[in-house]
Amino acid sequence: MIYLVAGGIQSEINADHLYRGSEYFYNSYVKVYTAFDSRRNMVFPLTFKLLWISFIRQKKSIDRSVRIGIAIKVTFQMAEIVFMIKKYRYILTQKIQTLLCWIVRLYSCTFRLTVENENVWLDHLEAGGRVLLCAWHQQFFAAIRHFKAYEHFRPSLMISQSQDGDVIARIARQQGWHPVRGSSSRDGGKALKEIITRLQQSRLAGHIVDGPRGPAGVIKAGVISIARATDAVIVPFYTLADRAWYFKSWDNFMLPKPFACVTLRFGTMISFSENIVEKCFEAQRAELEAIMRPALISPVA
Repeated sequence: MIYLVAGGIQSEINADHLYRGSEYFYNSYVKVYTAFDSRRNMVFPLTFKLLWISFIRQKKSIDRSVRIGIAIKVTFQMAEIVFMIKKYRYILTQKIQTLLCWIVRLYSCTFRLTVENENVWLDHLEAGGRVLLCAWHQQFFAAIRHFKAYEHFRPSLMISQSQDGDVIARIARQQGWHPVRGSSSRDGGKALKEIITRLQQSRLAGHIVDGPRGPAGVIKAGVISIARATDAVIVPFYTLADRAWYFKSWDNFMLPKPFACVTLRFGTMISFSENIVEKCFEAQRAELEAIMRPALISPVA
């Protein structure tokens, strides 16, 4: 609050340069906001700065004392909004994430889905084997709806600790999958141990082989480590849509259009034994990459 009062005093002393005073108000506001925001999300400060500068430029003809009064009032209103956002941010975030999850589920229900080569690995799983389902980051969205069918196996899925990962983790829970939070860039070792333990118990898990940041088409070592530690077979799966949008992201993320015909195809089971000498680890990773890479989709410009 001291910053806000200081902003008001500064504006009154230097009223002939109210625009500069407005910058001071803004900086004071940012200090208050960031003092209570560990992530320092600058969306709201930037928005208020643009509104504030617009207000100052349009109100130069207003009487000096009126301008100062309005300036102080608006500054305190900004602070009230900030504190309100901070107070209810967690609730709002949860509500937004829940809404997004329902949107994703409803949107996925519009796909006309065809599933191929599923029974082979399901028979292996029900016979007591362990299965690690793997996909490219580009193609996992189209499979979300169908993976609800596996919830009785209590499967797990490694998901990054990013804000995007929060939404995916909530969707995974709704589909009956247990999210294990971590990635190659953050808490990867801890997450790897947890998903190995869960795969040994439930016998089914999923993994995005090039997530969460790529590079696209390059399989990371985690999938081989998980498969070897649990003696699980790797089953790649791929999705293809007759109509889809492709994002301009690192992986050309695929989003099938509403009512698109989507094919979910499971590949053959691949076994990588842990008993093989360590020098073959990279050879196994490269082998899996060579098997899966041809299924990556390069959108036509």
